Amino acid sequence: MIVVFIPVAIASAVFALFTVWQEFFAFHALQSDSWAWVWKYLQAYGHVPGFIQWGIFGATAGTIALILLIQAIAMRIGGQTRHGSYDEKNLHGSARWARKADVKEAGLLRKTGVVVGGWPKWRGAKTLRHDGPEHILTFAPTRSGKGVGLVLPTLLSWPSSVLVLDIKGENWRLTSGWRASQGQRILKFDPTAEEGSCHYNPLAEVRIGTGHEVADAQNIATMIIDPDGKGLADFWQKSGYAWLTGAILYTLYKIRRDENRIASLPDIDAVLTAVGEGLDSLLADMVSVEAGTEAATRLIQAAAQEMRDRAAQERSGVQSSSKVDLSLYRDPMIARNISGSDFRLDELMNSEAPLSLYIIIPPSDIDRLRPLLRIILNLFMRRLMQNVGADGRATHKHRLLLMLDEFTSIGKLEIFERSLAFMAGYGLKAFLIIQDLLQLQGTYGKENSIMGNCHIRIAYAPNDVTTAKTLSDMCGKATIVQTKRSRSRRALQVIGGNVTDNVSEVGRPLLTPDECMRLKAARKSRRDPEKIVEAGDMLVFSAGAPPILGRQLLYFFDKTLLARSRMAPVGTVEAANDESVPQAEPPMPSPITARLRAAGQS
Repeated sequence: MIVVFIPVAIASAVFALFTVWQEFFAFHALQSDSWAWVWKYLQAYGHVPGFIQWGIFGATAGTIALILLIQAIAMRIGGQTRHGSYDEKNLHGSARWARKADVKEAGLLRKTGVVVGGWPKWRGAKTLRHDGPEHILTFAPTRSGKGVGLVLPTLLSWPSSVLVLDIKGENWRLTSGWRASQGQRILKFDPTAEEGSCHYNPLAEVRIGTGHEVADAQNIATMIIDPDGKGLADFWQKSGYAWLTGAILYTLYKIRRDENRIASLPDIDAVLTAVGEGLDSLLADMVSVEAGTEAATRLIQAAAQEMRDRAAQERSGVQSSSKVDLSLYRDPMIARNISGSDFRLDELMNSEAPLSLYIIIPPSDIDRLRPLLRIILNLFMRRLMQNVGADGRATHKHRLLLMLDEFTSIGKLEIFERSLAFMAGYGLKAFLIIQDLLQLQGTYGKENSIMGNCHIRIAYAPNDVTTAKTLSDMCGKATIVQTKRSRSRRALQVIGGNVTDNVSEVGRPLLTPDECMRLKAARKSRRDPEKIVEAGDMLVFSAGAPPILGRQLLYFFDKTLLARSRMAPVGTVEAANDESVPQAEPPMPSPITARLRAAGQS
């Protein structure tokens, strides 16, 4: 519309100028003799008459002022027409991409903390860190760069204690050297390793002779009977649970009395294999046992008496239910690695120096070792959330980061889901990494509270529509102006006609599901598909802040982190192999990413 009024404004200014010259200076601008006189004046004095100069200057200034006024009026009217009121521009949604001020206000530009991504710069990205007590959840498909972009940068900079679920052992290889150089105690627990693993006996966490021993034994029995966290479903499981609890306490006291050591899970398996006369002898000993506390004594004797009162066939069923998952501990390597303890769980947060515990589970053994892993993590959660001072406040010397990659691979941990809401108050910070939303829902159900209890949520380009739709909803809707043009012509009319423009506001997702799935992924080398040579894009959601369209932060493009990763792993001589580390290349944003950034920042 402003283009139409420009010629009108110029014509009006010229008419006014010519009128002033004629009325006040008797200068007729439309006559050639007048301009001939101006030419002679210019030749004689070297400049045009003053009234000509000031007239042209005034007319030009007036024309510009008039154009600006018309433009302001047009924008004002347009704003009222499109948005319903002069200032309301968020009728259908106010979503937008975060600006640097938003990122700073969210506390993500700190120098310390967990690495959650990068803020795009001309070359590379500025590190985004979160150092609050809140938890973090990441959606990242397999082979998307989550390890080199989130896990390793965090482990190469986090100063406090850490527990790492290290599926391949790569995190220990690349980060344990630097963490040890910072004065931390490094422990690698690999239950399937023939050598090089520390030892940890879950039964050492049972506080024998105290008021906690019954609860501790019951917790372990639950993890053995119900390794998948689905609940005690039938009569056999419930009966087996009661019998196993008594057997655990009995074995702990018997081994301590007879062999002066702490019993282990293979010892429990050996006790429960008794049949026939061996079982009768075991039950007789349990009925007459004297444990360290009255509660433990009554529980052991009651469990034994219940078994004695059962028919032979029923007794066999209960016995089988109680030891169904104890066969794992007949593996000699596992039995050796859990026969003693080189540490206690409480040391993770209360030893003199921070402690880094790497739990290494080979991918081929994840399903087989899940029962053991669940026992350890269950004990860990219960034990570390019992450290409370006299004033009722949680006590600990060091914060603890739970770096749980492939979080759902350990199965459902009900205590973890329940505790996530308040465990931050005990100094525990969870960093959970899963592949997609379906994986989380498949383990914890659609009504789980995991996602809701994570303050920071990170996402790489998803592979499934369900996750993409959820991320799109999390981004929200923006209000945009939509223009529709229609043309009407009479019959047999070839050219011309009436053109109508209809301008209206509509809501549009800030990021549609298909745009989410087309976010730029990390670029791999053509020669070696395993090598990442350029960072991809990512989404970072911080509660109470606009979504961040960020860029992955790859540790091997950071000189400091790369140098730290080359330090020799603990217990080895050779430094970590860095021959496969690629060289940084200038970032090349995808068309969809460039358009989203341009639209979101406007």
